[in-house]
Amino acid sequence: MRCETDGPLTLHNAEQRRGTGTSAVESHTTSVPRLACSGKPRLSCSLSDRYVREIRGHAAGPLFQSKRGHRLAPQNIADALDGIVAQANSRLSTQEQIRLTPHVLRHTALRKMAETKGIRYAQQMAGHASTKYIWRYVQPSRSEMEDAVEELFD
Repeated sequence: MRCETDGPLTLHNAEQRRGTGTSAVESHTTSVPRLACSGKPRLSCSLSDRYVREIRGHAAGPLFQSKRGHRLAPQNIADALDGIVAQANSRLSTQEQIRLTPHVLRHTALRKMAETKGIRYAQQMAGHASTKYIWRYVQPSRSEMEDAVEELFD
């Protein structure tokens, strides 16, 4: 498993420490909480201080929890997003309806990181050892390309 993050609300299952299944929220020498990830040795992700402090709290346990305090499975997150999308789409015309998945959020977060901080930051955030794979996440959208072309002639 890779450490995947979409910014403040990290949508992944990386809270499991390899082989233990326990919470891996750690404090390092910096004040930024970090999340150890399984899969790649010594890989970790920064956590949003606001999320940890105000929403999640500092208690031990899974980073994302069910109402009963159990670890959320990736499918639970996808199901929650499906419900949100269905509710939003019920008020939109067919042409305006949206598609949202955890992977779409990953693409969006990595693209925004690349735009604001650069490819190296996005690469590190994605957990990619090489720049070879990050490019698929940071491609401009069709509307962004159209806007860029329009700006050429303004």
